[in-house]
Amino acid sequence: MSDLLLYSGDDSPVVVSGKTPNELSFGVESLSNWLRTDDVLFEYREEPWKNLTSHQTQSARIAADDLVRRIESEDLVVKFSSNDNRVLLTGDWPIQAWPPGFCADKQTAIVRMTLPWGGWHHAVSTHILERDGDRWTVILRQFVYYP
Repeated sequence: MSDLLLYSGDDSPVVVSGKTPNELSFGVESLSNWLRTDDVLFEYREEPWKNLTSHQTQSARIAADDLVRRIESEDLVVKFSSNDNRVLLTGDWPIQAWPPGFCADKQTAIVRMTLPWGGWHHAVSTHILERDGDRWTVILRQFVYYP
């Protein structure tokens, strides 16, 4: 969630007039829509994926498999919470996430979210993260738009 509040790239679905938002609405229930591993790892633009090492790509696939397994077994995140007061856990069109997937060694995670904006328009984001000590670092972010 912090990445969405901090990232100001041209492809960000939450940046308005070149500015990152002051707050974001996030749904507390996990999405349970069926996905396949290939859906999670869909390379909308090939370039960011080429920057991953073979180890990162393999770890991302394992994490994506875990995300799909969690949906299929209904191992869903029951409640999302945040200590960041810019993340609101209410709202008419909240950002929603599928349960995150993890590599077996818990050093790689994949997070997939849907980011609605007015009506039926939305973007789907895929974030691949690596653990760096006690922090997570985004190694890939991808937004796919559905206008």
